[in-house]
Formats: sequence, C-alpha cells, structure tokens
Amino acid sequence: EVIDENMPDATSSERKASAQVSGDLKKLMTEKKSGKAKQIVKGMKFMSSVNSDGVRVVRLGGTYTGQQGFTYGAGASKETVGAQNICMNLLPMPDDARAKVHYHDKIETIALMYEGECHVYYGHQLEHKVHLVKGDQIYIPGDVPHAPCNDSGAPCTWLVVHSSGSDQDGIVLLPELDKLIAEDRGV
Repeated sequence: EVIDENMPDATSSERKASAQVSGDLKKLMTEKKSGKAKQIVKGMKFMSSVNSDGVRVVRLGGTYTGQQGFTYGAGASKETVGAQNICMNLLPMPDDARAKVHYHDKIETIALMYEGECHVYYGHQLEHKVHLVKGDQIYIPGDVPHAPCNDSGAPCTWLVVHSSGSDQDGIVLLPELDKLIAEDRGV
C-alpha cells in the first residue's frame, strides 16, 4: 500500500488517493493514446480543500481535455479554486504527441519542462523551433502561435502557467499552420 507522506495536513485516505493518482499519471504518460490510458484518466479524482480565508490546496488528481488536444492534470485555476488572473496546470505528453497550433489571445504563457525534453514550434509561420530539456522554462507572449511537439522518444511533463484564470481562455486554434509541423517532421 502506497501513501503520499508529502501531504501532512491531509487525511490518511487523501494521502492514499494522492499516491494512487500520482502513479496513475505516470502510467498515463507511458501509454500512447490507448484504450488503457483512457481508462486511467476516467478513474482519477479531483481533490481540493478550502481554508476559511479562501486559501485553497489543489491535490493532484483531476484531469480535463483541452482544445489544444491534450489531457491535462488540473491545477489551480478558475475552475478549481476560482482564480481570476493566473492558472497553473500539468501537461503530460506521451512520446510523438503534438499540440494543435494555437495562441492565447492577450494571455501570456510560462512553461517549465518539469520532466523529459520537448520541442516548441513558435512564430507567426512557426518559423522558430526551440529544444527544451528538464529545468528549462519558456515564456510565450500573448498572441504568439505555438505548439509543443514531443519527438524525444520518451514522455515528458510540462508545468504550465497562464496569465488568465483558465488555460482554455482566449485560445485561438490555427489549423492552417498544423501542416507546417507535419512537413518539418516529414509526416
């Protein structure tokens, strides 16, 4: 039996659930869009707690599918804690996964490559490509088209922060630019 001991204020059952979800997220990252991965996502639970002064703790567990084409680990956001001007979420990316090309209308993005490595295409014609490794951070101003693309041969995980209450606010998809990444990757 695994218990997450990094949650001293949580009940024993919350620590057990958090440890289980952490393991499930690791499993999810190693699955490549299979039926098994979808079952793991459906089994996850969201946990949060609220103090009387409005301080909230979000426990690992909830997931959602974003317009960008990925299943995210829900973090502190408008949807989970009522945040208005900032949000933070986890983005586990299996190997060979790519976001749909998009930008965030007037919303800034900062992302930390938490585990693994990944390329990010960016620019108005995706004319730039940067390689990030564990510990690197990238800042993307509002209105700059971008798409992370994991062609590293292994899963990776991003910690993503946006200057809006929800990372789904202001998303503008650019399907006409998706073909540029496919061409660059030889697909």
